[in-house]
Amino acid sequence: MVINSYTEGNPATLNYVFDSTNVHSAKYDPITESLTIIFSSGRRYHYNNIDTDLLTNFIGSKSTGKAFHSLFKNKKHTRLSDIKLI
Repeated sequence: MVINSYTEGNPATLNYVFDSTNVHSAKYDPITESLTIIFSSGRRYHYNNIDTDLLTNFIGSKSTGKAFHSLFKNKKHTRLSDIKLI
């Protein structure tokens, strides 16, 4: 479940923070239709070709972890460098 959302930059990137033990946050670029998901462990994964319908299903879900597994688990992705979450 989304607990905070905000935009940054021009054109705007959409940012979401989740109330989830698994998924910390996500950043969506509507121009490139790309999504970066940051997990509570600090691992980051980048996904391309994510349309707004898929994003809406993800951020609107009651269980972010379950939604991730059903919507993204088998999608092609790139693992980015891990980050340290505060």
